[in-house]
Amino acid sequence: MRRCTSTDCGLLWLDPVPVTEDLPRLYDIYYTHTAVDRPRAGVAQTLDVAMRRAVLQKCLGYEMGISPLSARLCAAFSWLFPSGRDGFLAEAMFLRAPRESARLLEIGCGSGEALARMRGLGWEVLGTDFDERAVEVARGRGLDVRCGGVEAVREDAEGFDAIYLGHVLEHVPDPLALFRECAGMLREGGAMVVLTPNAESWGLRLFGPNWRGLEPPRHLHVFGPGNLRKLCGDAGLVPRTVRSTARGARYVLAMSLASKADGANSMPGLGKRFTGLILQFVERMVLSAGEGGEEVVLVAVPHPTCGTRWEEAG
Repeated sequence: MRRCTSTDCGLLWLDPVPVTEDLPRLYDIYYTHTAVDRPRAGVAQTLDVAMRRAVLQKCLGYEMGISPLSARLCAAFSWLFPSGRDGFLAEAMFLRAPRESARLLEIGCGSGEALARMRGLGWEVLGTDFDERAVEVARGRGLDVRCGGVEAVREDAEGFDAIYLGHVLEHVPDPLALFRECAGMLREGGAMVVLTPNAESWGLRLFGPNWRGLEPPRHLHVFGPGNLRKLCGDAGLVPRTVRSTARGARYVLAMSLASKADGANSMPGLGKRFTGLILQFVERMVLSAGEGGEEVVLVAVPHPTCGTRWEEAG
């Protein structure tokens, strides 16, 4: 991994980059191949579901059938959960509830778990993914998912109210071309939401080459807030928000600990997972005084635009 030495950039990139035709071989064994069955019972799961519904109603305007007072009280305590409020906002891709029928495209949707959740929240959804096995799983959920990248929906004349890339950008050989394609597919008032590892994270400073967010050779680029803003400008998009989160920090930091202690691709044991959880709470406190989380959230809109379906959640 190399880093741009410009003080206003700091982009990390893999050198050499695998040739394009070899990229699918990096995903022969990958987590997107299977559907995830979440536990259906237990006090922790019940609390998690209740808190998620409260945050989505209070902060993003989804009608979850909760009284306003209950939603407000529950949302106020979301900081007690390991991922904090951002963990629940991510369940709706940081997108506010649509006022009417709205179209959502997820690029790199994997097995379709998030896309199915957004369909349940009232969005008209469409997805793409290069992984044929993941596409099969997603279609088994009754989802309209195309095999390929953005080119699989390039001719869609209707456009989209929202485009979501959840930890996809770092896998893309030409991020600028992808951003330009997305900008051209957004309807007026639409928004693109991007989640990606943070090249300016606390974890990278702490673990260096053992930081899990590097993940060579799958991660071809690792961005920070500054170069994401520049990427938006070059693509004709306006960044409405660029901030970091500690949402998945316990996993990233626990795996970084394992890599540093036991070598690359080592899985963390119970002790390291607990340490990762503690470090996540520490990182969230650090974030309250500035940037440095393990993940960047970017929300960008076409330029010019008048209003979007997204706004910073309270």
